[in-house]
Amino acid sequence: MRQKNVFLFWLPLFTSWLLMTAEGPIVSATINRLPNEVVMLAAQGIVVSLSVLIESPIINLLATSTALVKDRATFLFGAAVYYSLDGFANGRHRPHRLHPCF
Repeated sequence: MRQKNVFLFWLPLFTSWLLMTAEGPIVSATINRLPNEVVMLAAQGIVVSLSVLIESPIINLLATSTALVKDRATFLFGAAVYYSLDGFANGRHRPHRLHPCF
């Protein structure tokens, strides 16, 4: 494989990583210039903490599936586990999503 091909494959991954890394400081700097910035930054800190808490099981599932899935049977077992967890999470949050305020 040539270096050019590796670079072209790597470039979108790097761009995605760069945008994800720059997101926090850019959002914080923007919020810092708004009125009532202390409350807004506190709210952003809570939202970021909750989003990391919510998405951490998915990140763990990615690492687990990469390590454990070797054939079709283990893939189907992993998919069943994922859909069970997804059904539980969506079932738990469904009343909030269907509330008229949202």
